[in-house]
Amino acid sequence: MKLLFAMTYYRPYISGVTVYNQRMAEGLARRGHHVTVLTSRYDAALPEQAVEGGINVVRLPVALRVSKGALMRGYGARAAELAAAHDAIVMSLPNTPLEIFWLTRLARRLGRPLIGAYHCDITLPPGLFNALVTRGVACCNLLAAARADALLSYSVDYSLHSRLLRGLGHKLVCIVPPIAVATPDPVAVAELRRRHADGGRRLIGVAARLAPEKGIEYLPEGLGRIERAAGAPVRLLMVGDTEHVIGEEPYRTLIGPLLAALGDRVALLGQLSDVDLSAFYAACDVLALPSVNPTESFGMVQVEAMLCGTPVVASDLPGVRAPVQMTGMGRLAPPRDAEALADAIAAVLAEPERYRRGRRHVEAIFSLERALDRFEEMLEVLRPGANGRSAPIQPPLLEGPLLHASRRDYLADHLRELPAFRALVRAVECRLLEQAAPFEQPVLDLGCGDGHFASLAFSGAVFAGVDPEAGALREAHRWGVYRHLTQADATALPWPDGSMRTVIANSVLEHIEHLEPAVAEIARVLAPGGRLLLTVPSDHFAGMLLGAALARALGLPRAAAAYGRWFNRHSRHYHCDSVQTWRRRLERHGLEITRRQHYLTPAAHRAFDLAHWLSLPRLVSRRLTGRWVPVPTPANPLLERWLRPHCLAEPREVGPYLFIEARRAAP
Repeated sequence: MKLLFAMTYYRPYISGVTVYNQRMAEGLARRGHHVTVLTSRYDAALPEQAVEGGINVVRLPVALRVSKGALMRGYGARAAELAAAHDAIVMSLPNTPLEIFWLTRLARRLGRPLIGAYHCDITLPPGLFNALVTRGVACCNLLAAARADALLSYSVDYSLHSRLLRGLGHKLVCIVPPIAVATPDPVAVAELRRRHADGGRRLIGVAARLAPEKGIEYLPEGLGRIERAAGAPVRLLMVGDTEHVIGEEPYRTLIGPLLAALGDRVALLGQLSDVDLSAFYAACDVLALPSVNPTESFGMVQVEAMLCGTPVVASDLPGVRAPVQMTGMGRLAPPRDAEALADAIAAVLAEPERYRRGRRHVEAIFSLERALDRFEEMLEVLRPGANGRSAPIQPPLLEGPLLHASRRDYLADHLRELPAFRALVRAVECRLLEQAAPFEQPVLDLGCGDGHFASLAFSGAVFAGVDPEAGALREAHRWGVYRHLTQADATALPWPDGSMRTVIANSVLEHIEHLEPAVAEIARVLAPGGRLLLTVPSDHFAGMLLGAALARALGLPRAAAAYGRWFNRHSRHYHCDSVQTWRRRLERHGLEITRRQHYLTPAAHRAFDLAHWLSLPRLVSRRLTGRWVPVPTPANPLLERWLRPHCLAEPREVGPYLFIEARRAAP
């Protein structure tokens, strides 16, 4: 296709936006697309037109500059000429009013698909003028969003919190940014450490231009705290433009004296080549990204550092936190909190191996080729049909194709950290999910709890976990298996309609007293054709318990029924229903059962009941320490030998639990 990329600034100006556009444009050109960039000639020394990296770059002179924006002379005529010669327009947002008004008008008049690449919400310093600029930008963004055929975002996390994007799920296309970084040269890395890590110094890297959203001022304040915790001196290594950042002169005036006061505890390396930049990342002990507001929507530098083997400390902001959550390579700190930032950096310096992952681990989530694949998928969807109109986006085109089962010894692994009764049931449920794998992303783990089950069941990162308990989510974060963790109730899920391809509810729905609203929410967030996989106690649960069976054997049917009711009350089971009841419940919300299976044999369920009583010491441990097993230990061989046949056996007809797979009907 012939693609026109339109933006205010392009390389050699360095920012996250220009790097993003250069990588995406050049990558698409390498794949055979004809790409043109229309941008400003912000520096008179730059050529008006040139072929750079296989793309045609057209630069127009700046007539007027307003804050960071630039109005270009002759923009209307040149943009009209180029739009007519191309098949689709990719417009960076935020943008100037002139560019937004003219490009949206051209796209509509010419029938060209318009893609809005939304990079961030704008947050400017306080002041009347900046407030007016912010309002104006917001209005222009709304106009662009209303007329765009698709809106690109770096992550669902940012989209859900963005002032603009959170209400536009029907146009949202979430694609991880295009990330590319050279493999570090060991000689260059060693030389950097020789020059800057003298005297046992620990190196804290910062890769950023001087701009208010970067929050660099919070680093100098905590250096002493880091040094005391690390027991060694530290040095800030900073790369990036510190002199020629357009529109950021007041911030440079603020931050300059703070950095100068650090003396030799800071080294400014300036702008580096791609090869030198990778050596910089690898030489650092940790990379810091202390961003403070939504103008920072991701922070590609942190993924570049991860690809070079360096862990990261980033602010716990929407979008910015996504790479750490998705890879487990670092820690998060509250924004604008110098002490918390210092403590997080010190924690990484104390246990660096805990936060390191191999390059392949990071590339499985973030890579240039993967981003280009997703972009081309979107282009194919938007390609005009026979009627000359683009097909509507079927949201969301999200990161990550498939989630696979882990294929491990589920029983032994669960026995290391869970009591016997829970290990038995969870091991069988892992096996059932393995049979249903792979799962199309994005996957939502409804009622994810502490994340232990997902850490054993799946081999990759689950897109999202949701649970109403904040304490459980803190534990889930420790496992690092979820890309996004959200505290919410199942009856009010914070995702757009049709945003999930798979919902997994493992031993969750039976604990929800008012179930109909929860099922309605599941159906709402599932995309047409998406799968729901759930495990619940069946209507045979109470009757198959060991206590109930013994009471019946003694001729005490009322005692058997009472035992079952007590057990369900103790387990907080509100729903132990038949297949027929579940079929009717799901069909009311447009969900059709495609597979159902009872699991656990009656003998296994009796063992499950007995194991409850044998596990009373584990219950005491849970109450005192918050964990079933304070220190993970190898599985007890006697327990494992007793439970394994029950784990593998399948009921002949009915059983105490139900595994159900359902699909949302297509519209």
